[in-house]
Amino acid sequence: MNTAVTEKDTYICRAQRPIATAIMLIAAAILYINVSAQPYCRVRTYRTSDGLPSHNVSRIAQDSTDLIWVSTWGGLSNFDGKNFISYRSGDRNGTLPTNRITAIWPDTHGRLWMHLYGELPYYLDIASGKFVAVSDDIAMKTGGEYHCRAISVAPEGIWMIGLRGKPTIRLNAKAPSDTALMEIWDTTHMASIGAHHITTVKSTPSGHEWIFTDTGISLYGSDVHADGVFMEPVELDGKDYFLTTDGRAYVYNSGKLTAISAVPGRPSVSAGRRLDDKRIMAATSSGIAIYDITTNRWSMITSPGGEEITDLYVDTKSRIWAFAEGGNILLATPESNTARYIDTEESMTPITVSRRPLWLEDPTGTVWLAPRNRPFGYYSEFSGKVKPLPLVSPQLNYSAIPSIERYFIDNQSNLWLSGAHDLTCVTFGRRSINTIPLERNEEVRALTVNDDGTLLAGTATGIIGWLDPDGKLKGYLTQTSGSDGSTKAQIYIQCLPTLKVLPG
Repeated sequence: MNTAVTEKDTYICRAQRPIATAIMLIAAAILYINVSAQPYCRVRTYRTSDGLPSHNVSRIAQDSTDLIWVSTWGGLSNFDGKNFISYRSGDRNGTLPTNRITAIWPDTHGRLWMHLYGELPYYLDIASGKFVAVSDDIAMKTGGEYHCRAISVAPEGIWMIGLRGKPTIRLNAKAPSDTALMEIWDTTHMASIGAHHITTVKSTPSGHEWIFTDTGISLYGSDVHADGVFMEPVELDGKDYFLTTDGRAYVYNSGKLTAISAVPGRPSVSAGRRLDDKRIMAATSSGIAIYDITTNRWSMITSPGGEEITDLYVDTKSRIWAFAEGGNILLATPESNTARYIDTEESMTPITVSRRPLWLEDPTGTVWLAPRNRPFGYYSEFSGKVKPLPLVSPQLNYSAIPSIERYFIDNQSNLWLSGAHDLTCVTFGRRSINTIPLERNEEVRALTVNDDGTLLAGTATGIIGWLDPDGKLKGYLTQTSGSDGSTKAQIYIQCLPTLKVLPG
């Protein structure tokens, strides 16, 4: 057999060199050669055998010391990176009416606030490990049993959002059990801000406590009020900015809440986010809207199909990622006029589906994402597509987690999630390999590295590819059979100081 260079190769055979012994390596993947860097995730599932009080996880949170807290239907746990410490009703931690905890919120004063089954508010004093029945303290103040729908935690105040006709109660964050410092937001108090009930309270980094009601927003401790259905505040340059669902915009500055330029065309708005130090972006029914606080002007980025944008995010490259109503993913830059669709590769393996919109950028700069009820995966900078990646857990017999029901992204960009059962932590990184196509429908059987850093890769049928040190395909070597059908291990080529033949 004679081996010759094809016409499509970019080099010419002129000098002859002897052939060295082949180094045979089995390729890790079929049809590909792995040579560069590839995103990956490490999956670890925790169960009751690892220390969880129950396999039914209701909420995940992280406190100011970066400790992870998990509430379950059988108690509370924290995780220090190695072990779980559980807190349950009993002599050691104090009495709870039930160990079924539906939600948790850490504050900045060493307490973990809990919402128990039955709409009862409690907290854990972390230093002592004791539960405190704040519901009993509130009952003393209000004169009756107290139930709350949710808890909103601010640096200076803890808000118990009332349920079934019960008033909302604001506790002093430093002394929550001091009944003298409790504020009752009854019908008279609500009438003073033109509302009937409070839906939530959101605080800003500057310490403002914004009260969201059935009629609008009010600033705690002031007479500032505006009517409408408002998004969460976005703080830029020391000022609080607001968007309403009907496209209006406001800024709070120097004690006043002032209307500013509305979103062009007044489309419906579903989300508002910080884009950078001077701009806000909004997800609207007309596309992506961007507001520049220095010019008081809006610009619009349309979606190719005119779809409504439901949520958006920004990465460290200042790219805007948007989820559309139909589940499509769009990508744009702030200077774009039109966003572009991002396709998702087909997957032949089981997938993990997120029941909620999910987006995060890991410490290596890789974007991981999943629109609602779509496959979880990462964006490949190489292909420009989303590559689905099932979350395969060794603790679940290496099966893929079918769905993400709820999740939490911690300060270290780890993804904590729960499906039907158990708790899973996903950490991210990049491997020192990547998959690069060599030849369609050909199995890679052997690799070798030459003295100049170039690579030779051989397939099962005898095709030999030549790649540069960065993995770029430079050309091919093909075989021509001799008249007697014999196989001759001999080749002549310029530029390859130690050529190694890969037998077919």
